[in-house]
Amino acid sequence: MKKIFVSDKCIACGVCVVNSEFLMETPDGRAIPKEPGLITAEQYIKFQEVVNDCPVNAISVEDELISALDGSEAIIKLKTMINEKIKNFKVPYPKSEEFDFNDKNYEAPSLISQGLSKTTYKSYDKANNEGFYVFKNTMYSQQKALIQAVCVEYKTRQLKKFAYYEKEQGNYYYDINMEISKMLEEAVTLGQAISSNKMNLPVNFCDFEVGPDKGFDGDTWAWALRNLEQIDWTSKMKDEDFYRTYINVEEYCEEYKYSLYEVESTFREYIVYGLYMQLSDRVDEAIDSTYKKYCEVFKKTLNEKLSLLKTELKRCSMFDDSVEIKQADLIRDINSLLSEIKSTELKKEIVYHSVDWSYDSSFRFSSYSKASEAAGNRTDRFYNSCSNYLDTGYGDRISEDLASNYKNQFEGIMNTFKTKLQEIYDKYDMAYPITTLDIDCDMYRISMDITSYEDVSSNINWDIRKFIDDKIIGWGGVLNKSEYFTYSDVDYEVNESITWKQGLFGEKKVPIYNYLADFGRCRSGFDKAVSFCCDYVFESNYLKTFRTKMLKSLEMEVEEKILSKIVLLQNT
Repeated sequence: MKKIFVSDKCIACGVCVVNSEFLMETPDGRAIPKEPGLITAEQYIKFQEVVNDCPVNAISVEDELISALDGSEAIIKLKTMINEKIKNFKVPYPKSEEFDFNDKNYEAPSLISQGLSKTTYKSYDKANNEGFYVFKNTMYSQQKALIQAVCVEYKTRQLKKFAYYEKEQGNYYYDINMEISKMLEEAVTLGQAISSNKMNLPVNFCDFEVGPDKGFDGDTWAWALRNLEQIDWTSKMKDEDFYRTYINVEEYCEEYKYSLYEVESTFREYIVYGLYMQLSDRVDEAIDSTYKKYCEVFKKTLNEKLSLLKTELKRCSMFDDSVEIKQADLIRDINSLLSEIKSTELKKEIVYHSVDWSYDSSFRFSSYSKASEAAGNRTDRFYNSCSNYLDTGYGDRISEDLASNYKNQFEGIMNTFKTKLQEIYDKYDMAYPITTLDIDCDMYRISMDITSYEDVSSNINWDIRKFIDDKIIGWGGVLNKSEYFTYSDVDYEVNESITWKQGLFGEKKVPIYNYLADFGRCRSGFDKAVSFCCDYVFESNYLKTFRTKMLKSLEMEVEEKILSKIVLLQNT
């Protein structure tokens, strides 16, 4: 077979697209090969005319390397390509700029119909109180509706592509699925070419559809993304008294009118700002959980297809079973793989825990006590977030994060071994040994089904987490948090400012307050404590012993369940 290429010299004249079914046009008019971009030797004869007609020589055709090989060698190369390009495909994480809520891009709907009161009042205070009453009943009472309006606009503009699977370009799931479909189509085309069209695969084998409501329940896993407006965001919005200082009073012929223009504008701004302060964590969590579920079903679906494809390739192999199997070479390669895996060095895992240290420093409190209470609550939350992360327990803890990272690293070593072991058997065109390796680590083990294309999965993180809890952050552990940060490291100050309001006898001073928090020392100490934990875990004898025991167990399992049986075959 031959592969079609179109270079950047293409001038988008369109002649080649009209004259060939193997080329297609991009939105900007340039030509690209139609997937999988492969043609047979017979098709190439006619396609040469298209190549020759290109005015800028942008089209070229080269021999496809895998299909140029013979027999089992071609199948082995194709299987290697399938492993490296398709099986190891990493689902890209959604780009944060595509789903982050930017408060500068959204506005709450306007509420004001009459900003200046028609009625005049005898005193400044009467006008001010009446204005606040009207604000509460005509504006603040609509807070939930305004929040919902902004949420609906946000999810429609930015979250829809992650909340639903739709067959259109730009949809997060569709774009990834199409990429995999093209890879499968290329693999199938090559497989049919080297097997003389003997592979028997379903007609829709290359169709790949995974996403919310396509393999997993979207209303469960993407609920928050689909129903953002149904979540209660009001609890962390500004209370009604916050807006009292934004009611303006104007004097009219020795009487007074209230003005709601400033309070309405401020109210709408804080609706969006309040959402901005809350949405990030909730949306990040929803995106992450949906992504993980998608990856889980994606990998399962892909492995099922690859298992069927490899089975068909093996069935169509031209390998002659009468040829003596080179058991000595097989044993040599497996032992070489074991040596390679045993030399794998662990990498230090570092966790980056983001503690929310943001707060609103604007002058917005009507009394010193309210500003001081809010400052105390905010500093308490910051300190507790730092302290709790370095405590034992479940949820958001450093032991969970570090243990999960090392679990992934150890499982990655085992997955590498299994993939390369399968490649060795493919090399000799032999069936994978029907066995499961049970690899002891500590209290838990990793089970590896050699015939499966699924990645290994285990609970070894519980072993590692227990070590961190018992020896580092738990009671009597080596980490003493107070040596790094204490509650006294967080501080705040309350400031007073003066605004002028029109009163009965002219303008009068109205004090307003804000607070400034200082998290710097606590934050610096927290970062150092986290760094200490990461260093201690990596340098500990526990991890070294864990790794040694795992690799020794792997070696023993391979010897008992694989190598000994090959030797037995040699002696029969």
